[in-house]
Amino acid sequence: MICLVVRALRTAAATIFSGAVAVVACAMLFDPRRMWLTCCRPWARGTLALGGIRIDVVGGDHLAGPAVFVSNHQSTIDVVFLPAVLPRTVRFLAKKELNRVPLWGWALASGGAIMIDRKDPQGAVHSIQEGLKKLPAGWSVAVFPEGTRSQDGTLQPFKKGAFHIAMHAGLPMVPIGIAGAKDVMPKYSRLLRPGTVYLTIGAPIPTGDWQLATIDAHVAEVREAVRACIAASDERRSAGQILARATGERRLP
Repeated sequence: MICLVVRALRTAAATIFSGAVAVVACAMLFDPRRMWLTCCRPWARGTLALGGIRIDVVGGDHLAGPAVFVSNHQSTIDVVFLPAVLPRTVRFLAKKELNRVPLWGWALASGGAIMIDRKDPQGAVHSIQEGLKKLPAGWSVAVFPEGTRSQDGTLQPFKKGAFHIAMHAGLPMVPIGIAGAKDVMPKYSRLLRPGTVYLTIGAPIPTGDWQLATIDAHVAEVREAVRACIAASDERRSAGQILARATGERRLP
């Protein structure tokens, strides 16, 4: 019971903090770029800290950008991990349904996120093209190419939006593998669990010579790179669990 109370208090604190920063962000909507640069990282890192969540990152030197960052999608909390570690000069490819989410959904859209309709592939390509025209020079794009959260942790097929972005903008693709997100925010749970999430960032994959005719091969290449990053993150996660058991470390359930 005590553990549940502590988790509830942590979740409440993280939610209140996140909402407070979102209010500040929405107050800055007259200057979306300034809003994002000012608020994204304090919001993400503060929310994680209040929730008792740590991030273990390997390969951080590959985050310099500009690039198209592509990551697997395990949990709703993934949208907090990436802003905590990615450069601030990044915009997200997001589903248009987020436009209806009060405060942070509004702030995300107004901050320049490329909002697409997943049910309209042709319209999505057009939205991507228009969004890239507004992308400031030197900025990056972050994408969950699976399109939605994996139900069982298995890496799902990749949609091609991220690849159109990389080819159109001439940016390399940087694979990211997340492990442990489902531990701290399980499916259907509304309470955060203190713990560690592991991120592995792979080396940039050049896209300068890519062609539409060979896009399926490029999708397979990048998906395999993301899979390798997930495996590396899973290995560190397993090692951390073994060490915790060996040292008698107790963690909140």
